[in-house]
Amino acid sequence: MPKTISSLILYSAIILIFVQDNFAQTKIDLGGYLGKNGVFKNHIPTRLQANSNNCFNLKIWYKGIADNGAVLKGFFYLNTANGMFGYSIGKNITTESANPNSQKLNFTISDKFGKSATYFNESKGRKWMMANNKATPQITSELWKKHGSPAGNRRRFTDLSLATYAYYSSTTTANPKMYIYMYNEYFDNDGTIKNYIGMYGIGFYQINESTYLGLSREQGSIFMSIEKIEKVDFCFNGAGFKDFKEMATAMNDEVVNNKNRDLEMKEQNLNESDGLCSDLKKELIALEKSINKKMADANRAVKSGGSNIAMMAAASDPKDQIVRHRLEFDIKKCEALHFTGNTSLTAAQRRKHSQNAACYLIKISFLRNIENKMTTIEVNNRSNTPKAVMEKNMLYLQSIKQLTALCN
Repeated sequence: MPKTISSLILYSAIILIFVQDNFAQTKIDLGGYLGKNGVFKNHIPTRLQANSNNCFNLKIWYKGIADNGAVLKGFFYLNTANGMFGYSIGKNITTESANPNSQKLNFTISDKFGKSATYFNESKGRKWMMANNKATPQITSELWKKHGSPAGNRRRFTDLSLATYAYYSSTTTANPKMYIYMYNEYFDNDGTIKNYIGMYGIGFYQINESTYLGLSREQGSIFMSIEKIEKVDFCFNGAGFKDFKEMATAMNDEVVNNKNRDLEMKEQNLNESDGLCSDLKKELIALEKSINKKMADANRAVKSGGSNIAMMAAASDPKDQIVRHRLEFDIKKCEALHFTGNTSLTAAQRRKHSQNAACYLIKISFLRNIENKMTTIEVNNRSNTPKAVMEKNMLYLQSIKQLTALCN
């Protein structure tokens, strides 16, 4: 987990919001938000209740340049009392983007603890919410110092032309150095950043016991600056939105249950008929049951709020698919060999089945080799499941292309 305020600032710069530049020129008196009696005097962070009514008192407009040179313009809502912030994603954001009854709804609310909820509406009228939990970086006792500015003069920001001083971390080794341009009625020469609310490194900071307004975050050619702050009385009511994860897991349960019924029926038919190549077919059914159980286990973990990477990876293990393909070709080879000895067929037909059996044998050998390679990947990455999953998936995609080119 990142441990510095620099990490906190970078963590907050995750999602870019693009909007039309058509906002009204409404000014704000910052007196009640800054200084020793500012935002953090009575600040009590609150955990997000996704299905409740969440309100915001400020709307912050910003402009910036990303690391790829793109110009960014947008806004986010902020609740200075509890630290929650709300935002939309897209190029043409309007008030409809945060309207819970609009088809254009696209709004996310996050709290200071890392919990967020994204709201959207389906064309069929269903209202969905996707919750997410992420660990947030912790603020540590990192000393920040006042620096007139990298250019040696004070910089002004917003439509109020607020004059700032640049502050920088005295401990960071980042190059180029990151500067936060702070505004306040009184400026400490240095101090510890104890708290922060906002996004992208712009917003309110608590330095020592005083609230500052971070109007710009700059690092080399990359920057994000506040253009304007508006007082608002905006609330978003999350009541009536259903958890999208619950819907998705319910659908997965249905798929798993239907698959189980199909497999049970296939197994029963095999037991009753004891038909051609039945042992191999039973082995394939056993494998598919095992895969289905892994999917059911992963689905239960998701429903209980878990995120076991190994369990999720097992539910879609490409090695299982390689084994499934091999067994399918084993069955085809078994059936082809049976027909090569069928005297009721013509010589040409028996010869074709013999050729098919030889082709299937080549593919079976190829798939066994891929299966062994995947086992080696697992052994070499016992402590790194994500790396093993990535390597096995890449090998699977390559092998399927090669498999189709082997023979027909």
